[in-house]
Amino acid sequence: MIALNKAEIRSTSIRFWTLFGTLLLSTLVIIYFFIWAAQKESEDYIAQIQANRSAMNKQIALQPKIDSLYKLMRDLEKNDQYNYIFLEAYIREQRAGIKQLIGTDSATRFSGYSKLIARLDEQIMLQDTIIKLRTQVEDLRDEIEHCKTRSKSISKSLIRTSRQ
Repeated sequence: MIALNKAEIRSTSIRFWTLFGTLLLSTLVIIYFFIWAAQKESEDYIAQIQANRSAMNKQIALQPKIDSLYKLMRDLEKNDQYNYIFLEAYIREQRAGIKQLIGTDSATRFSGYSKLIARLDEQIMLQDTIIKLRTQVEDLRDEIEHCKTRSKSISKSLIRTSRQ
């Protein structure tokens, strides 16, 4: 038996296979882009995890250095150190090491530390001024005490000479 509408069946069959192929191809393209996007997202996620680990490692390395730096500042304030110039130079050297460890790329992550380090020179200058003022106040107190004792001795001397 030969079909009478052979041309119609052939055109419908070609249309079906064309639409089926187009559907299959579009499905494969969608699956390809889904896998590609998932892979890119995975790479970005892993990069963020690595960046966070790096930041945590820097935080672990920075915290004791910042603490020791401010302990040195406290020592400078308490006048515990004999050589202020050496201590100030050592503090500046430690600050440079901390700046290098923070780096420019992660300055946004450690903005608090960056601000503390940036203001350190001002703090050292203020601390130096405070130390100089304390020394001057102590010198003035010593002079006043010396003048008081001297004036007492002069007044006693005058009283003795006036009694005679």
